[in-house]
Amino acid sequence: MAMDAHFDADNLKFCSPVINVKQFLEDAYEEQRSMEAKLGLISVKNTENDEAEGSSEDDDVRNRFKEFLKNKNVYGDQEESVTAAEQVIERIDRGTEQMFNSTPLTDYPFTGYVHNTEFAVHKEQEHRREYAEKHNRKFLNSVFRRRLKYAFYEPSELERDYCLGKRPMKDILVTVHIMRPSNKWHSKGDRVRPVKAEYKYVVRGETTLHELRDKFICSADFCTMVPDHEDATESSVYHVEQYPSNFLFIHDTFYLDMRKPNAKDIAQVVREFMHRNKPEFGVTHVADMEGVKIKDLVFRLGFPYNYTHQGSCEHLFQFTDLRLMNAQDEERIFDYPFKVFDISKIPKCAACKMNTPAFVVQNSDRLPDTLMLMCNVCFKTFHYENDKPVGKFNAYHYFCPQ
Repeated sequence: MAMDAHFDADNLKFCSPVINVKQFLEDAYEEQRSMEAKLGLISVKNTENDEAEGSSEDDDVRNRFKEFLKNKNVYGDQEESVTAAEQVIERIDRGTEQMFNSTPLTDYPFTGYVHNTEFAVHKEQEHRREYAEKHNRKFLNSVFRRRLKYAFYEPSELERDYCLGKRPMKDILVTVHIMRPSNKWHSKGDRVRPVKAEYKYVVRGETTLHELRDKFICSADFCTMVPDHEDATESSVYHVEQYPSNFLFIHDTFYLDMRKPNAKDIAQVVREFMHRNKPEFGVTHVADMEGVKIKDLVFRLGFPYNYTHQGSCEHLFQFTDLRLMNAQDEERIFDYPFKVFDISKIPKCAACKMNTPAFVVQNSDRLPDTLMLMCNVCFKTFHYENDKPVGKFNAYHYFCPQ
C-alpha cells in the first residue's frame, strides 16, 4: 500500500490499478498469441509452448502461403507452384519495405482540418487552428505542441524501420519519466505549476534497477567541499563518491543501492516514520537493488515514485506506456535504457551566461545572490586581482554533469 492510501490512488484518474509486471507479461503475451492464432497469423499448435525469441518456420505466413499453393497445385506442378509463391512473396516484401523506408509519413504535408464534426479530436484541432491564426503563429510552434504526447521526442523513436517476418521477443517495454527538479516551497494560495518530465527513458523488462538508477543526473552529486585554491582533479573528492547512499521507492518497497563500500541505508529513517504511522502508509519493505529487474516490480502507471540521494535530495519519477515488445523495437539489452525525450538545460555561468560553471560561490560580498555558479574566467575576474583574493567569499569546485 505505502503511499497509495495517503494519496487515495484508487480514485486518481491519472493512475492505473496496481500492476504486477511479470504477471502482465504472461497474460499479455498469452492474449497476443491467442489473437494471432484466431487471425491465422500463427499455427494453433505453437500457441501453448512457444517461448522462443524468434519465430519458427511453421509460424511464418510466407511458408504457409507456399504450402497452400503447393497443396492446391495451382500451377500444375508442385515445384512450379512453390517457385511462383516465392516470386510473389519477394515482390511483396520488396515493395512493402521500400514503401515504408523510402516514403515515411513525415514526408506527407498536412492537408487541412476537418470542420463541423462532433469528434473531440477534430474540435481540438479546430481550437488549435483558431489560436494559431489569432496569435499569428505557426501550428507546430504554438503552445499546443507542448500538450502533445510525443512532442519533443527523439526522431529515432518516432521513425522506425519496417520489419518483415520477424517475431518480437517475449518481453515488455515501459517508459520512465524523470521529472524536472523543483526546490520551491509553496504557501497556501500560491500558483503551483505542474511537474513536468525532464527526461524519458524506455526500459525493457530485463533492465536492472541499477541501470535505471544511473540515469538520474543531479548537480548535487558533482559538488565538493574542496576550496577553489586546492586541487579537485580526483573523483573521490566529489559528493557522488563521498556520499553514494541512495534508494528508489517504488510502490511499497525501498530498493537500496549498496554497490559502494561506504553506502548506507538512508531509508531507515523514512521507514521508521511510516511504521509509526502504519494506518496511513501500511506495510513497507526493503530490498537491495542488486539483481532486481523491471519485470520484478509492482507499481501503478502514472503514480509518482521517489529517488532519494545525498541524504535528502529527492527526484520524482513515474512509469507510463507499459506494453509488449514489437518487431520494430530494439532487442539488444545493452541499448536500454535509451533516451527518447530530453528537455534539460545545461547550467551556465551566472555572470557571462555562456561558459560551463566550474565553481560554486557562496556568501560573496561582490555578487547579488548568496549562492551562484560561475565559470573559471568570471570567477577569477570577479574575485581575484594579481592572483590575490578580493573581498569575502567561499568558493568550491563544481563539475557540470551535462
